[in-house]
Amino acid sequence: LPILITVERPRSRPRKGTADDSTVARARVQWLESGGRVLRTAWTPMWAAGAGERAFAVAVDGRGRVAIAGERSGEVCVLSAEGAVLARLAGLAAPRAVVFGVDGTLLVAEAGAARIIRLTLLGPSGE
Repeated sequence: LPILITVERPRSRPRKGTADDSTVARARVQWLESGGRVLRTAWTPMWAAGAGERAFAVAVDGRGRVAIAGERSGEVCVLSAEGAVLARLAGLAAPRAVVFGVDGTLLVAEAGAARIIRLTLLGPSGE
């Protein structure tokens, strides 16, 4: 089945009637089947820019890993096909685009540094 990936920006404030909302400053990632039914949902870690993070770049590889770049935060988060956080990269110069190479490496376009960096993800699900 074809699978669609959606990423929603962080909430700007907690829900009414709650003192704290664990979804503030985190992005919701959903895997959908072609008919629109939600297959699974995961949350990114909190973004450095918090609810100020407005736009995301998203890439998916053949194994189902999802890379999400937050330009304002200067971060990239990589999730497994199951939604587990595999990597979180910070200190990047306005990452504007991400793509997985055919060899499994992650390419990140840093708009703030006018360069493209290549990252190798290591670990149980990143190899």
